[in-house]
Amino acid sequence: MKADTGSQHRDPIMRAHLRDPRDVSHTIYRYPPGAELLPLIGRYWFPVWSVPAGAEEVQRVLQYPVCLLAITTAYSRFYGVVSGVSATTLSGEGWAAGVMLIPAAGHAITGLPVDGFTDRHVDLADVLGTVGTELTARIRTLMNERPAAKESHKAVMAAYEDVLCSFLPIDDEGRLVQRRRLHEAAERLRDSLATVAELAFLLGYADQAHFIRDFKKVVSLTPGQFSEQNRG
Repeated sequence: MKADTGSQHRDPIMRAHLRDPRDVSHTIYRYPPGAELLPLIGRYWFPVWSVPAGAEEVQRVLQYPVCLLAITTAYSRFYGVVSGVSATTLSGEGWAAGVMLIPAAGHAITGLPVDGFTDRHVDLADVLGTVGTELTARIRTLMNERPAAKESHKAVMAAYEDVLCSFLPIDDEGRLVQRRRLHEAAERLRDSLATVAELAFLLGYADQAHFIRDFKKVVSLTPGQFSEQNRG
């Protein structure tokens, strides 16, 4: 776990954060993504702040030219590229759980040209639909109790990963492997009494959720819906 402090102003990651060295209102925890998410995510970031009652602290950031996801107790947003310096006002006590995407990943997630999001943000549900709403609720539950705990951050990163891995690009070889898996899945779902969990294991998926995402993304039905449709 890496938290910043005022003494870390030479950290290359901190170059974008135009922080007054006297400002001790918050701590930012940053983590790299797992290897699988490198084609989408630059890093995760978790600011946790405590500002005296009646006071405010303005945080100025010279943003990298990438899109962001950010969830707090007050909002859940997809941010486009900021053309200048962004300013966020902190007050009271709070936290954020964010993802800095890599260039081009914003398009992969929204399916839209990201220049339409320049200097603005939209609700995460506008981008991810009900999945965004569910993700927001899940992350708020994980963060509210222990916002500065590494265990909470790990659980939040796993929650983001569950959603974002469905947007990973698939190379030609990977696409062929996926399609063979889904052909076999469709055949077994029509003819077998195997459960979805058993099929995920048999087909070599890391977990049941990954199998369900893959299947629904291509077939537009969950494995359970497909099975029910073909047995009816």
